Amino acid sequence: MFEPVIGSVGAVDSSTDRKKQVHLKCEKMRREAIKVGYNELKDMLPPDAAPVGYKLTNASILYRAAEFLKKLKLTEKQQSEEISKLHSQLVALQIICQWPFKRIPPLMHWRRTLLHI
Repeated sequence: MFEPVIGSVGAVDSSTDRKKQVHLKCEKMRREAIKVGYNELKDMLPPDAAPVGYKLTNASILYRAAEFLKKLKLTEKQQSEEISKLHSQLVALQIICQWPFKRIPPLMHWRRTLLHI
């Protein structure tokens, strides 16, 4: 194991103190980043996710966010299916609208046919 060369006890103390301060600062920044993340996630939830005057815990924020995402995925799936269904209906209607014009002879042809009968 690596042992630092120590010139005096004071040098070790200041180095250790500096490491502690750096560690504490990093830990504080980590906690702040987590807090900001939870607040952003909470702000994205629909207003009915928490009753008025009720403070959401971090666990409830995560749970409600997961439930909200499940609901969004289900809605997306239903809307995608509806779009597919409507697209099929549109194609069918376009075919139906074009069909009589392709199958019926032009008007002039009908007149000639009717006159010759």
